[in-house]
Amino acid sequence: MLDEELDKSIAEHILTQHEAAGAKIADMEDYKQVELPVVDGELLRKYIAYARRNVSPRLSHEAAERIKKYYVELRKSGAKQGAVPITPRQIEGLIRMAEARAKSRLADTVAIEDAEKAISLSEYMLKILAVDSSGRRDIDTLLTGMPREKVDKINAMIEIIKKLDSDEGSAKMQRVIEEAEKAGFDAGTAKKYIEELEKRGDVYSPRPGILRIVRHDSE
Repeated sequence: MLDEELDKSIAEHILTQHEAAGAKIADMEDYKQVELPVVDGELLRKYIAYARRNVSPRLSHEAAERIKKYYVELRKSGAKQGAVPITPRQIEGLIRMAEARAKSRLADTVAIEDAEKAISLSEYMLKILAVDSSGRRDIDTLLTGMPREKVDKINAMIEIIKKLDSDEGSAKMQRVIEEAEKAGFDAGTAKKYIEELEKRGDVYSPRPGILRIVRHDSE
């Protein structure tokens, strides 16, 4: 179960560490940013090298608050939809993106507009790469390569095979498909997941038409 207060505390802790780290950095001279219609490649390389070596923007309180608000709201949204759209690890990613934008401006502070840009990029990434078939944003798609809905269905197939093996002495392919259909799968989808489980090495066939779960040492 998601805990909003815990989410806030985690976000505040991570963000506070970054604010504190930046607060001790000596004040830097302001630099005027000159925009040119075309940037020479060598100049750009020197610019990036200079920014990396000399610019260490600290996270402002306003930017930290904006990232925390986004994190908590997205977690709440995911809880309602039954998916996890973001985890504490992604807070670090948001901070790094915001810091990178501030650094590209040769700024000594990560401003709220830097946080907004980082959030915008995160939203784009989630929309393109982490949306399941129902339209939910699910971070599991990025972390495991599969959306939560698919993980749940594969686990359901494993449980069907385990139960049949236990109750009937063996898990016959046809019985597995019958039970899967009762659980809401169509026959084609059930066969597809069985094939995937076999490819992954989670299920094997000791003889034709019979399925068995691969037992691991930790089980």
